[in-house]
Amino acid sequence: MIDTLKKQKTFLFFTISSLILLAAIGVVKGSMSILDQKFFYMADEARTLIQDLGEDGRKRYVLINILDFVFTFSYTGFFFSCYARFFSNKEQIKLLLILPIMLYFADMLETSMIFYVLWTHPIEPPHLISMLVLLTPFKWFLALATTLVLLNGYMLKKYIQAQQ
Repeated sequence: MIDTLKKQKTFLFFTISSLILLAAIGVVKGSMSILDQKFFYMADEARTLIQDLGEDGRKRYVLINILDFVFTFSYTGFFFSCYARFFSNKEQIKLLLILPIMLYFADMLETSMIFYVLWTHPIEPPHLISMLVLLTPFKWFLALATTLVLLNGYMLKKYIQAQQ
């Protein structure tokens, strides 16, 4: 599996698909404020945002979430491919893949919870928004950690290549 992730075509597929999906989300989103892209928010702010979207805005947010499900898969593949390309030790790669896997599950859980809140509006499932308030910053922390490991691997690979 790691050898497949190292291939140029795998890397290009996940890079291009991630960029296309990110652009599609941006087009559908427009100037709409969404919870997924906030680093931190309070429960009351989330409730107000969802209420103020109105019926059409909530339907658009559902479409954004559908795209986000696919985007999450795509950017996880991108991280997997980068890790496989930048780190040479297969055991090290397997260990490091824990970060993008955790990010994948955190983002999928966040997206699923937002999806559920949108579909059940105006009925609010108990404690769901409170859990989102904690989950979203955790997702962003994992995204930062995953990206920093990727950048570290890239710089390390370039350093090793320069030394040879």
